[in-house]
Amino acid sequence: MPTGPVVWAIALLMICCAPGAAWACACGCSVFDVGTTSLLPQENDHGGAVYFGWYYTNQNHNWSGTSRAPAEDNTDKKLETNWYNIGIEYMFNREWGFMAKLPFATRTFHTQDDPADPVSVFKDDALGDAEIMAMYTGFFKDMSTGVYFGLKLPTGDFTLRSARALPILCWGASTAA
Repeated sequence: MPTGPVVWAIALLMICCAPGAAWACACGCSVFDVGTTSLLPQENDHGGAVYFGWYYTNQNHNWSGTSRAPAEDNTDKKLETNWYNIGIEYMFNREWGFMAKLPFATRTFHTQDDPADPVSVFKDDALGDAEIMAMYTGFFKDMSTGVYFGLKLPTGDFTLRSARALPILCWGASTAA
């Protein structure tokens, strides 16, 4: 099972293999065009993209409802999670396309059962459930409306390697990546 540095190395290798094809732009040009035809093939065209996504959460503050709560009331001190997604999207034509995504996550959990005890740190990583989806975007000429359908394959880890670690890949619905 790859760990954080291995995942980063794979991502760096993918970026270095085709920097010209990425059409990278420091200003963020077209980044706000999500959902428009700028990201999809134009008239009778086809094409695809490979992507890598990273999401990070750092849960190190205690809350009760909408107010901060004292840290002494919680034995859990910090919870850091990194989610990584690698995927591919390919449009066969303006109406039909294919997507596949494989998620991976790493989690570090800091807890202290008794204030007299030192803080315990637990680390876990796991592969998530792979998704294979088809898409249809042919309802309107501007491709503004479509449907997705497919399978979520049980490739993810449903066991915990550490008795104290929390399940890290329990997503019920797919997220945009």
